[in-house]
Amino acid sequence: MYKALWKIDSKFRGVVASADWYNGGGESNGSYSQNGYDWVSCREEFVRWYINENSTCFYMSMRSTEYPLVVIRFIAKFEEKMRLGQRNRLKFIRYRNNRRVLKIVTSRWWMANQARRELLTILLRAPIKRYSTRGVVYKRATDFNKILKQCRYLHDTEVAVQKFIAGRRNLRDSHYFEGWVDTFNKKWGADPEGAKLVRSR
Repeated sequence: MYKALWKIDSKFRGVVASADWYNGGGESNGSYSQNGYDWVSCREEFVRWYINENSTCFYMSMRSTEYPLVVIRFIAKFEEKMRLGQRNRLKFIRYRNNRRVLKIVTSRWWMANQARRELLTILLRAPIKRYSTRGVVYKRATDFNKILKQCRYLHDTEVAVQKFIAGRRNLRDSHYFEGWVDTFNKKWGADPEGAKLVRSR
């Protein structure tokens, strides 16, 4: 199942520098880039200004170079839960000379609206310990349900996540959308009328 979703490329030709070089001056773990050179640690900033319609690079400063497979398998399982067609699914490229960088070949489906783009960046970070409510490092595909419940972003917006999986994957009105977490965070009692998730018409 998973092998069809990723392949190995011979060489990563970008640059991964020290943490203080990344935009925002934040931790490098879980950073994004549209070209493999200019990295952004702020997820919201990346979605708003830098996300590439065709592909995105994602960096994980993990000790295990096999850890990116956990990310691939988690997202594959998420897409499977949505019953997403093959042509709409993400594809991943790993590099022989830098196994901590993933290149994500996006699809028109995932790039179709702001909610999907925001959720995609959250799903990439979901298995990383830094974003877990319990500080857990996940190592197996069977950890899917644990990741779904314990990732801070997904846990705080679980109602919206479940609606998304069930088929409500479009925004009623994008003008009311303030970002996935800001719009759907259950801790703030968020239930926006304008930005509600709806099915495709």
